[in-house]
Amino acid sequence: MIRIIFFGTENFAVPILHTLISDSRFSVVAVVTKPDQPVGRGHTLTALPVKLAAVAAGVHVLQPEKLSDSTFFSALTALKAELGVVVQYGKIIPSSILSQFSDGVVNVHGSLLPKYRGPSPIQTALLSGETKTGITIMLLDEEMDHGPILSQERLVITTDDTSETLFIKLAEIGAKLLPETIMKFVGGTLTPQAQDHNQATYTKIIEREDGRVTGNETPDELERKLRAFIPWPGLFTEYKNKRVKILKIIPLSAARDSNFHEHRKPGTWWKTAENLPAITVHNGSILLLEVQPEGKNRIAGVAFVRGYLK
Repeated sequence: MIRIIFFGTENFAVPILHTLISDSRFSVVAVVTKPDQPVGRGHTLTALPVKLAAVAAGVHVLQPEKLSDSTFFSALTALKAELGVVVQYGKIIPSSILSQFSDGVVNVHGSLLPKYRGPSPIQTALLSGETKTGITIMLLDEEMDHGPILSQERLVITTDDTSETLFIKLAEIGAKLLPETIMKFVGGTLTPQAQDHNQATYTKIIEREDGRVTGNETPDELERKLRAFIPWPGLFTEYKNKRVKILKIIPLSAARDSNFHEHRKPGTWWKTAENLPAITVHNGSILLLEVQPEGKNRIAGVAFVRGYLK
């Protein structure tokens, strides 16, 4: 039985943790996750998804503020785990911890490395208009998503996929792929393959303002942005100084938009002959089929026209 310490924080990691816990070939001796976070107006300290899953399964939980903390380091080394598994933990694992695992530390990453290293591979694949993505299981080293690859599995991105659906699909693939990858690697029948670092691309941390419609995007770029930012931060703009969440659109290039006016300023609101709200953007428009005005419930675009865009 391989003794494992699991490093993870968010929902993406939960099904992978469950798989390891339920597999008799492994013993998850501890979960390392971020400290509880303040949530809501009352800033109530709230456990994050991986902690909740670990506690429910009766697995010991460690929540260091810093991985350099000496008390945490002593607790980790006392567990004498052979393998570390990292899935969406959110912190760089230092070499002092990597060296404590005789079989190394493996990472489950939501892209086909070396493409889309970093914190937002799934969102960035959608923003970039990719038609495929996948899971990479790799050995961690001291650089971000830089280590040699142990296994990969591809996934076709459908036109209906959002970040939310891809997170679920890719987590399921990771949960299926990881156990056999570990057994082959630890058993010496799988040789790590170095990444082609010349082909590496990098992603950034997604911030709330990334969801804003600037008017400089093309209609197709906004359609990809909408899919990439479900469920957070979403796609939004303002109408009369009130935020409007954009939930469903039809992108129309200038060539397909009979109402397009090349002199209409990007960001201009208008209504179509079918009483749909629309916004002029770069080289086209977006028709808003469903929106959510600030402080209100989600409504159809035609209802927004009746109530706001008269």
